Formats: sequence, structure tokens, C-alpha cells
Amino acid sequence: MPSVFSHAIAAVALGSVAVGRRSRAIVWSLGALCAVAPDLDAVTSFLFRIPYRAMLGHRGLSHSLLVAAVLALLVTVIVRRARLASPGPARLWRPILVSPISLPVFFGYRGLRVMWSELGWIWLPAAVVLLAGLVRRRRDSDSTSRKPLSGVT
Repeated sequence: MPSVFSHAIAAVALGSVAVGRRSRAIVWSLGALCAVAPDLDAVTSFLFRIPYRAMLGHRGLSHSLLVAAVLALLVTVIVRRARLASPGPARLWRPILVSPISLPVFFGYRGLRVMWSELGWIWLPAAVVLLAGLVRRRRDSDSTSRKPLSGVT
């Protein structure tokens, strides 16, 4: 399990790439706080004597996708209202084209561009991961089926 410092440094590294100079320190701070926020339950569990395995205990509700989504929404609202977001490099984090909602547009040239983008960024990498997993599973099953039983002569 990474330390609280490793959680924060990952957020700082991502923030360094995605944000312009003007608001970088603020985004670093917000990113570091968001990265360690789920682990604050260790402190609150101790202070309020909440059992470790309880829903509000350490690695309970605070480590859920729901809480992560709510926290992300809150931070996004704060950053947008404070106009801290940098419009430029954030494009790096959206390499996939946005799918059009309109069916005629989706089944036209723009939809074709979206599907081509998804092919390169989602389908092909997923296929590589799937194939690598299948090869590894087969290799592992072959190696276990060839091992002689110990103690049998």
C-alpha cells in the first residue's frame, strides 16, 4: 500500500502535465488533498472509535467510487468557479473524440472519426491486454499441467 506521500506525488505529477503555470500550485494542492482524502477515515475512525471493518471505518465508504465521484464534482465546481482551470494542456487527457448525440451526425463522417478514435485508444489497447492475459493464462495452465505430482513414482 502506498504511503500518503506517494498518493500526493502521483496527483502532483498529473497536475504538472495538465495545468498551466498560473494555477499549478493550487491544482497541486487540490490534487494532493484529493489523493489523501480517502485515508482521512483512518484518523476519524480513531477519533470517533469506529471499528476498522465498519462501513465508515478505514477503507470503507470513503474509498468508494461514489465518494470519489462526489469529491471530483466538488473540486471541479470549486476550480471552475475560481477560474483556475487551464484550457490548453487539459486536451491531453481527452484523446478520444466526443461522440455526437444526434443519430444522423453519429452515422456520418463525424461518427466515423469518433469510432476510429475509439478503435485506437480503447479497442486496440483492450485487445492487446485481453490477448496478453489469454496467453499468460494458457502458459500458466500448460506449466501446471506438465508438473509431475510430487511423491508419486
